[in-house]
Amino acid sequence: LHRTEQEDVWNTKVGMKFNKRLPKNDNTWNMSSHSLRVHRSPDSGAPKSWEYAVHYPKAEQRERILADTKTNDPKAYVLRQQQIEDDTRHGLYLPAPSSVTYNIQVPENGKFHGNLVLIPPEAADPAEHSDGAILNIAIEHNGVTTTVLSQQAKEGIYQSIDLDLSEYSGNNISLLLSSDPNGTREYDYLFVADPIVYQPKATPQRVVWVFIDTLRQDHLSMYGYERETTPKLDAWAEKHAGIYSEGRSIAPWTLPSARTMVTGSVPEQWGKAPTFPAQLAEQGWYTSFLVGNIYLSSNFELQRDWTSHRCINWPLAEVQIERAKTVLNQYDDRDVFMMLHFMDMHLPYTEPAAYKNTFAKDRPKMFKDDSFGRSEILRNKRKLGDDDKQYIIDRYDNNLKYIDDVLTPFLESLPEDAIVAIFSDHGEEFWDHGDFEHGHTLYDELLNVPYILKMPGISTGMHTEPVSLLDLVPTTAKALNIDIEETQGWALQDHSVEELRERPQAFGRMLYGDDGWGALHDNLKYASLGGEETLFDLSLDPNENKSLNNNQASKGREALSTALDRPVELGFRLTLSQPRMSKKEVSAIIRIPSGLKRAWRGSDPTARAPMTVDYTDDTAVFTWDAKNRGSREAFFVTTSDAMDALQEIQITMLINGKEQDLTALHIEYPEYDGRETKLMRSKFAQQTMTLSYSMTPIPSDEDLELDAFDDEVSEELKVLGYME
Repeated sequence: LHRTEQEDVWNTKVGMKFNKRLPKNDNTWNMSSHSLRVHRSPDSGAPKSWEYAVHYPKAEQRERILADTKTNDPKAYVLRQQQIEDDTRHGLYLPAPSSVTYNIQVPENGKFHGNLVLIPPEAADPAEHSDGAILNIAIEHNGVTTTVLSQQAKEGIYQSIDLDLSEYSGNNISLLLSSDPNGTREYDYLFVADPIVYQPKATPQRVVWVFIDTLRQDHLSMYGYERETTPKLDAWAEKHAGIYSEGRSIAPWTLPSARTMVTGSVPEQWGKAPTFPAQLAEQGWYTSFLVGNIYLSSNFELQRDWTSHRCINWPLAEVQIERAKTVLNQYDDRDVFMMLHFMDMHLPYTEPAAYKNTFAKDRPKMFKDDSFGRSEILRNKRKLGDDDKQYIIDRYDNNLKYIDDVLTPFLESLPEDAIVAIFSDHGEEFWDHGDFEHGHTLYDELLNVPYILKMPGISTGMHTEPVSLLDLVPTTAKALNIDIEETQGWALQDHSVEELRERPQAFGRMLYGDDGWGALHDNLKYASLGGEETLFDLSLDPNENKSLNNNQASKGREALSTALDRPVELGFRLTLSQPRMSKKEVSAIIRIPSGLKRAWRGSDPTARAPMTVDYTDDTAVFTWDAKNRGSREAFFVTTSDAMDALQEIQITMLINGKEQDLTALHIEYPEYDGRETKLMRSKFAQQTMTLSYSMTPIPSDEDLELDAFDDEVSEELKVLGYME
């Protein structure tokens, strides 16, 4: 926005034009990661401080929430998480003037701790700031009130507050925290992070979860890789930990896997299932999540329930370790649960220069520089030779060797009784099944992840029983001997090898391409993807090269149904193929006189294919939005047997008001044999619609749909390769 000296207010209806490239015209603007640039005539002179403003609705909304003190739920208003730059913390929000009182019994040698800050205004005029706000803390005991602290908050800078309450040990007191505006109330957004009264511990508990993003299991030398990628970690694990060869994720990408890690429940239960950090925090633990992936940020709710959640994109492993050491040193008298995340294994590879040639030779000519992303690889996939592919794999291994060198000394520095878990959210495909990266298949190069546990009740050595990311929470809770709410995962200490082998595991939740679901049971790995079923006997075919006869697939369906606790039935899959530049709304109207059980849209985490679904007892209407930029499947299951229903299905295609009856186009009624079977393929107004069978789990209306797109961080998602 721009205004002249004669204008007192901003005209939000008339904004300056944004120009992505270097501006050629006056009154245009653009930006870099560090600056906002306005192009104006030299004759205009230097801009005045009042002349320009940025209208950023999300920031304005967040600031309105801070300024609005009218609430029907004061507890939820005061107890909140607040983000300042990369740091989100849980605590008390006390906009001046306000106060909160706690009636507590002080523990032996009790201490009060908190971190005081003045939240910077996010959307206000940069020249406007708070004129200062003060936190006062008073103690009332036996009718006498004593002020024990009066501290002025600093904008954007946390100040640690520690008060010795030992003179009140064992006594009941009232602890009063109040904020004083010390002048005007404007922007007096006072916040006290992690306020707690606790009993200091001489030897506090340490729980460290090491989350190595995008790490496929078979590239660690402890799992038999031909390269010495992890010799130091191998030695540490051999001495201290149980190493699980059959650890699996519940999805081939980050967001659903991470939500399962912290709840012990499937990601569809996010927001309903309690998180592990929340339950530990209730017992006085300091919980810390140090994050390096935008999918683990507050934009995707992964800050939920952590005492402190810090997210910066792509920090080097050694940076993360220094941050971890700082946390552990700061809270040296409190129990700490930390999830320490490494991003080094994820594209674009960022290993330090000293590691560039650990395994990789000189960079092939087709790569312009050392940094390359998913989209660059996929664009050039037909040009990639064996040497090019090997170079990518070598660079991946470089990063693993780097992690091995910097992580292992940190693990060795932890107390002897520290509980440690090392795992990944998913692996990475290196053309094992003809493709690259992750999020697109259910093969083990993406699902079989490292799973290394150092904790009570877990014996050292190699374990071959199948385990899941679902098991991290209950297994850690069991090791700590604390009670938590029931999870869908199992505490591994409580179950025999035979029980774990008998338990079916489910996976699915694709990021790209067709919807897919699968299950593992008794070494048989089943998947239903793109209208086709596969079944592999991993004991005979660990690389999943040859699917078994589909007449055995019933075992896989039963395992999937049991693991997901929902029906798996034969239904129908409807897909739409559109011309690249098509901007037409397309509807498919499905009528089944004998009855419709359920209709739903396939997953679309990256929000490329907007779509709506409406259905009644006998009719479903699927509508692909005109803004559709990708393929999105539609599914429906009939009340009667699918092959009987096929003979009565009526299909109408509607495009921009024009209608085409497709019913007569599915002439044959073949039986389902587990392979993709196109029952109908019709082209109308350059739009191609295909109907096929699909063996699929029926979703619940209660399930949370995964949303992997946020326009506020779209640029970061593009760098990750998730968006074009």
